[in-house]
Amino acid sequence: MRGHTLTWLGAALALVFLLAGTGEAHGGQYTGPKPGGVGTPRRGPTGAPRGGGVTAGLTPSWRDWWDRNREEFFNVLARRQSKADPATPEEEQNEGASALFQPLTEEELRTLVRPLIVAALADKSAEVRDAAAIALGRAGAIPQLEALKVALKDSRKSVREAATLGIALLHHPMAEQVLVDRLTQTDLGHRERGITALALGLSGGKRAFKALTDRLGKDGALRRVSRAKAREVEGARVYALGLIGTDAARAAITSALSSHSTKDSTFIPMALTALAHCGDPSSAGDVFRYLGHKKREIRRSAAIAAGRVATKKDKKWVQLLVRRQASEKDMLARNFMLFSLGRIGGDQAVKTLRSVFRKDRQRAARAVAAVALGIARATTEIPALRKAVTAGKDETLRGAAAIALGIMGDRAAARDILKVLDGTGNPALQADLVTALGMLEAEEAGPAVRTLIARARNGRLVQACGYYLAVAGDSESIDLLLSLLEKSGSIQVKGGVATALGRSHDGRAAKRLASIVESARSTDQTRAFAIVALGLIADRVPISDFARVSIDSNYALQNADALREVIDIF
Repeated sequence: MRGHTLTWLGAALALVFLLAGTGEAHGGQYTGPKPGGVGTPRRGPTGAPRGGGVTAGLTPSWRDWWDRNREEFFNVLARRQSKADPATPEEEQNEGASALFQPLTEEELRTLVRPLIVAALADKSAEVRDAAAIALGRAGAIPQLEALKVALKDSRKSVREAATLGIALLHHPMAEQVLVDRLTQTDLGHRERGITALALGLSGGKRAFKALTDRLGKDGALRRVSRAKAREVEGARVYALGLIGTDAARAAITSALSSHSTKDSTFIPMALTALAHCGDPSSAGDVFRYLGHKKREIRRSAAIAAGRVATKKDKKWVQLLVRRQASEKDMLARNFMLFSLGRIGGDQAVKTLRSVFRKDRQRAARAVAAVALGIARATTEIPALRKAVTAGKDETLRGAAAIALGIMGDRAAARDILKVLDGTGNPALQADLVTALGMLEAEEAGPAVRTLIARARNGRLVQACGYYLAVAGDSESIDLLLSLLEKSGSIQVKGGVATALGRSHDGRAAKRLASIVESARSTDQTRAFAIVALGLIADRVPISDFARVSIDSNYALQNADALREVIDIF
């Protein structure tokens, strides 16, 4: 389905993560969900490690949802900054972690990181150029616009697309104008046009809004392509308006939604998830009327949006959501409904989630309900969730319960979670348990996590360990992660390490990463992942731009190549 030809590295990443379950990788072609909700990756010949996301191997598992929404609940940078913030109450500060955390300095950014990434844009390796284009957007400023404009003419489509997104990350009117001009190019393919639209949404200025709303639904530049491809582009445009998220954007989305055929299973799901990003309660009527639609793609997006536009005071909407989830046959749509009940919270939602968690016949639904109880902050369910972690037989449910406890900050559960970690060899469960321990900032888990990451071969597990070590401010973790990046022959490990190093936002790694990029002994694969890490370290926004695309996305949506590509980068 995906028109993008990825490099061998991207395809390999998608394949290994399909075999391992869900994870963090860039690459692979996704065919869309089959009747059972599962998609399969196709191998492509070319691609690059742009930044760490995945759509390969989609299942109805709660982990698919978590991997795309995690940053909302487990944001390493926010935790590190709060520890170093003198306004934080003394009893909440971790002196060891705040003392060890060293942000990248402006001088390092100006004299080391930016010049290195600009040079990498001219590298002979497409993997390196691809990674550099995204990294420069994250680390750069308006003087780097010219280098990214040159990359827009690269012979490799993946590099051009990465440069488009990199330009958006500069968040400057001059950069935005480049994207506006690019959106109107008549020779641009529908996929690149869709990514350009999403880039304008990430940029989010006045020029972006005007370009995205101009003749929305009537794109004359697409007359030579099929109607299906035109709908994909229009879907990307309306989704981009949701990323802007202003009242004016919401009004434009609502207007476009009302003017489209109710059978359009490409544009309508994108418009509904755009309304989710706006989060305006006045959109509830527009969202809930699609909750019982015949097409599952539309129901899925309506289910996602329901959790953002309804509140626990809206008893009518909550009751409707409860009824719909009970009769929903599509597992992903039902999952999204359960997660939305968790977001809404309140007595009625918690009562329903409790029943699903304890009694439902579908194991996948029980695990989703466990996580949703954590999101709802249902502290009355803490004993049952602890029991599920310590005594449960279903390892998927055990992991979900641990994540729920982590979200709720149940520090007293850390000892039990650590005990389970010591007794399991399942990498998927280990990743969940380590993530929960990271959210709980359980310092006593440090030795176990360092031992685990040193021998791990699963990228999702490596990343979870890296996140834990970053939150803990472990002084040994940076050297350990850098050693793994250089010496490991596993693509999974390199990808997990790069993301973990980057999300730590710790400047102590910058010089070593720069030496890896410049070393003649480093493989192109290692150099590209080092650039990914540098870009992430330099990115200082509390929630990453790509996370804004990924959170509350309908990542299973068919005919949305541009959207899935941007989610992959996250």
